[in-house]
Amino acid sequence: MWFLIIDSMLSEVIALSDPVVARKEDIPAMIKLSSQVFKTDMGGCFPLLFSPENVENMTVVREAGRPVTMVGMLPKEISVFGHRLKAGLIGAVCTHPDYRGRDYGAKALAMSEKMAIEKGISLFIISGKRGLYNRFGAVEPDGFYKLKVLPGKASRVKEASEEDLSKIAWLYMGRSVRYFRDLSQFRRVFATGRVMVRAAKTFISDKAYVTVIKFRGSNYIVEHAGCESDVIEAARGYLQLSGEKECVLVLDGLFLSQEREKTDFEGTMKVISIENFLDQLEGYYREVMTDGEFEAFREKASKMTPAEFTRLVLLESNIKGSPIPLPVYGFDYI
Repeated sequence: MWFLIIDSMLSEVIALSDPVVARKEDIPAMIKLSSQVFKTDMGGCFPLLFSPENVENMTVVREAGRPVTMVGMLPKEISVFGHRLKAGLIGAVCTHPDYRGRDYGAKALAMSEKMAIEKGISLFIISGKRGLYNRFGAVEPDGFYKLKVLPGKASRVKEASEEDLSKIAWLYMGRSVRYFRDLSQFRRVFATGRVMVRAAKTFISDKAYVTVIKFRGSNYIVEHAGCESDVIEAARGYLQLSGEKECVLVLDGLFLSQEREKTDFEGTMKVISIENFLDQLEGYYREVMTDGEFEAFREKASKMTPAEFTRLVLLESNIKGSPIPLPVYGFDYI
């Protein structure tokens, strides 16, 4: 009898340490935990991630009634030449120092993956490169570049305010590969004055805008929109206005300047559902493949693990349409 009672008690303890979907009342504790681990005001930096509307996408492990591990997820859609790809932005992944070494992070990430697949999400974009994500099957994607901009022909720019958001959104909508954004949500992100956890300023001309942060001692333009020449002239306008001597444009693969250099993406990615991915991007692949080529591609994919398929579509160049073009983080960093 006593063995049955003890066994039942142990089962309850184990169950309490399993990952679960976060609740609204967890939000203050999740902000406190992630702010402690990352040493910044995470709630202030990421109002959409820690919003009551998004809490059902968050995963936590509780001990003593409070979250000690969390995985933040914000569902987003990406336009790939008009084709909608459903992504889960993963960030604020952390465990309280007193509870590390128990595999809570891996368990919570696995639950987030299962939950995301059920929501139709096909790709995780993770703001991190640690071993946890490598073991999960995420890779550092190819197709990202940087371009040093020096003074030269410049357009007149001004520092953008919230009054300029509609124009910024309109310019951003012209990008062939981008995140879909709700203007009211974008307004909340812009109002934080931060991008990628760092203080940010946006400068706008008649035809383009650039958003600048300080990173590793340099001025990085982490988001921009407008045609290539207008973006470069806006970047030079920022240099002229600020008195800075140079800045670095962070680029996706569609910005074709001959002076660009390869750079790392600030994170990792994993295709979590091959079926969802191919359903969502079938139109994209059929624009670059014949019917026979696409059916052979789908058949090949059906025999792969998600980790193998991730490498194929994000790293390989011997498949038409790959590496798939994806946007830089910009304001959508989590």
